[in-house]
Amino acid sequence: MRIHYAIIATDYYIELCERGVRGRQKAGAFLMYAMDGELGNFHTVRFYAQAWGRSVSTVHEWIKDFDAELDRFEAARALKRADQKRYAEKQTEQNEQQKPNKPNTTKRPLHRKQQHRTEQNEQQKPNEDILIYDDDSRDGNMRRKLFDDLYMIYRINTKNAGSREDAMQAYMRMDDVDHKALVTSIILYLHDSSVERKYNLANFIKNRVYLSYIPKRIKVTVDGSQMVGSYDSDREVFTAGDGTEYHLTPSRLADKLASGELEFVFGEGA
Repeated sequence: MRIHYAIIATDYYIELCERGVRGRQKAGAFLMYAMDGELGNFHTVRFYAQAWGRSVSTVHEWIKDFDAELDRFEAARALKRADQKRYAEKQTEQNEQQKPNKPNTTKRPLHRKQQHRTEQNEQQKPNEDILIYDDDSRDGNMRRKLFDDLYMIYRINTKNAGSREDAMQAYMRMDDVDHKALVTSIILYLHDSSVERKYNLANFIKNRVYLSYIPKRIKVTVDGSQMVGSYDSDREVFTAGDGTEYHLTPSRLADKLASGELEFVFGEGA
C-alpha cells in the first residue's frame, strides 16, 4: 500500500509543460531531480545526463534552473508557515485579551473599597506584562524567522541538517556573529571538500565551527590571477589589495572554495 507522498513545485512543472515537447521533457527531469532530493538519492551531473539523454552542459544548466526554483519554492513555504504561526499567535493573544474578567462573589462589605483597588492593580499588571512579553515576542519571532531561513539553507545544502529543535536552541543562545556572516560561513563549510564528515547544524553552532569560515582575508583567483584581500559579507564584496572591488556572493565563494580557487589567509601572509 502506497502511503508516502511529497509536496512538489507544481507551478514550475506546469509552466515547463506548456512549452511543448522539450518543455515536457525538462518538466519530467525536474520531477526526477526534485524527488531524488526529497528521498536523499543524490546523483552526479553525468548520471542525469545519461538518465535524461542530454549533454553534460545542458544538464548542468537544467540543474541550475531546478536548484533556483526549489530554493524559491522552499523559501515561499517557509514564509507561508511563518505567516501562519504569526496569525495563530496573534489570534490567541487577542482572544486572551478579550476574555471577560470573572465577577467577584466574595461577600466582604467592610473591605470592598480596598479590594476594589487591589483588583484594579492586579488588572493593570497583566497589561504591563503583555507589553513586555510582546516586545520579547517580537524579537523572538524575528530570531525564529532568521533561524527558519538558516535551517532551510543548511537542509538544501546537505542531507545531514540534524534535529531542528536542537539547532534552534543552539541558535537562540548565539550572540557572537551576525546572521548574514553565519549564512556565508555555512555555505562555505558545507562546500568545503577538505572536510569529509560534516556536522549537523546544532553541532556546527555548538562547536563554533563557523568562526573558521567567516571570511575576513582571503586569497581568491579572479580572471586567472590570484588576489589577496578582504571580504565584506554584508555587501557581498571582495576588495583586493589594490582597492578594486568585485561582487562575490556566498554561493560563488563556495564554488571557488570547492574548485580550489579560494583559500583563507591567516596573519599577514600573501
